[in-house]
Amino acid sequence: MRIRRKGQSRRALGGRGERMSSPKTRSGGSTGGGGLLGGRSGAGGRSGGSGGLPIGNLGKGGGILGIIVAIVITFMATTGGGGTGTTSGNDVVGQRSEIVTVTKTDRASLSPAQRADLDGFVAATVDDLAIYWTEEFPDVYGQRFTPLADIFPYDPTGDQRISCGQSLDPNILNSNAIYCPAEDYITWDSNFLIPNFYANFGKSAVGVVLAHEYGHAVQTRGGLDAAPIIRDLQADCFAGSWIRRSIDGSGAVTLRERDLQGALSGFLLLRDPPGAPTDGFSAHGSAFDRVSAFQSGYDDGADRCRDFATVGVEIVDLNLERGDVNAGNLAYEDARDAVLDDLAAFWADALADVGLAGLALAPFTDGQANGCDEAGVANELFHYCAQSASLVWNEDLASRLNTAIGDFSTAFYLARTYGEAILVENDIADLEGTIADCLAGVWAGDVAYTSTRLLELTGGDLDEAIASMLNDPEADNNASAFVRVASFKTGFFDGGSGTVASIEICRA
Repeated sequence: MRIRRKGQSRRALGGRGERMSSPKTRSGGSTGGGGLLGGRSGAGGRSGGSGGLPIGNLGKGGGILGIIVAIVITFMATTGGGGTGTTSGNDVVGQRSEIVTVTKTDRASLSPAQRADLDGFVAATVDDLAIYWTEEFPDVYGQRFTPLADIFPYDPTGDQRISCGQSLDPNILNSNAIYCPAEDYITWDSNFLIPNFYANFGKSAVGVVLAHEYGHAVQTRGGLDAAPIIRDLQADCFAGSWIRRSIDGSGAVTLRERDLQGALSGFLLLRDPPGAPTDGFSAHGSAFDRVSAFQSGYDDGADRCRDFATVGVEIVDLNLERGDVNAGNLAYEDARDAVLDDLAAFWADALADVGLAGLALAPFTDGQANGCDEAGVANELFHYCAQSASLVWNEDLASRLNTAIGDFSTAFYLARTYGEAILVENDIADLEGTIADCLAGVWAGDVAYTSTRLLELTGGDLDEAIASMLNDPEADNNASAFVRVASFKTGFFDGGSGTVASIEICRA
């Protein structure tokens, strides 16, 4: 976040729910294949490139710098001929591990039982994706789905060599998943990438990787001609439409809603760097953008994903100022004070409606009394104390979260607790906490889209909101993180201003 200086102008975001449709790429033709982090090159002829999922240090071998160099040499040296696309040496998004923890794992690190479980899940997922799109594609696009030419795993440490109209460098293949349009196949690193996602995030994240690649195959058959970020967000959306089938139990793969927490963690790892522009060849989306697209497919089905090209997709473009050494993060005390001031102004009318001029503040530190006699308050991170109309929070834990996740963790928890206060004082039950999450989104959306607010959002803030919900110490008392993120998103895009009307939107 950033505190706005008096008289400071800000870049307009275009209003809540701003949509980006599908402008042509700079090459003027259809973009090529894609991976979980986006397309790399054109598909016209066998000199067309492939897309992939380079995620830096998840596997062994060349780090992110090595991957960047390899892509420049391999793709730019072979672009041309029959191909119509172009490529960029910056079209790489590495592991974004600032707010998600990853323990490096390879296939050998898994137990025999884990390897069997993983292999069985991958095989079932591949089969189910083929069945799903054979059934769904005619309804969505009005034509028969042509099966892929091939789909297979590879081991980047072995002798197997993967090509896509060209020889692919082993450093690109390490920890990668690829859809190759030139040869119409999907392939993935079975030694590092898939075991890593399985061990760190669970089966749902593995399913999303494979479903995303299938999404690129689907959009190629559907004739999508769009900017890179639209291609990748549409593939995320298609993955969401398939995974809903797994949650509903109507396919061969069965997942639970709470399993989707792993998918959210995967998007945090594979997001664009905070503040990255949304209109370049390297754009794939923030975690918030990607999760939003995924949830669009989950909630509204593949028809909505198809329409990304024409109706557009909601993208939040939050840049960082050049030279911002803190990467848009305020120190805990600065973030706390500014957020409290902003929240008090934002919710003033809603509080006045229930006879409150404002809320008292009762921070405490470990081992100190918290000024609230309600049971269990000392063990909570943030709490609204109805008996004293006060916000109560643990300064030590809040400060540590601000350091570990970022300043928007402080903002999210304070905004959510303010939402709890509004609900309690209006006698509105919120058993799973989703209405409070939505009200936090209402405030965040107003900060993002209203030029009169004290605060301004910066790149990465909304990703930190997702991380905060994933790391909530009171998560067992609330809905799943997947549902909570959807509620926050509703408030952010649809919530309006801080009035009773916002509460009704969040209760709907």
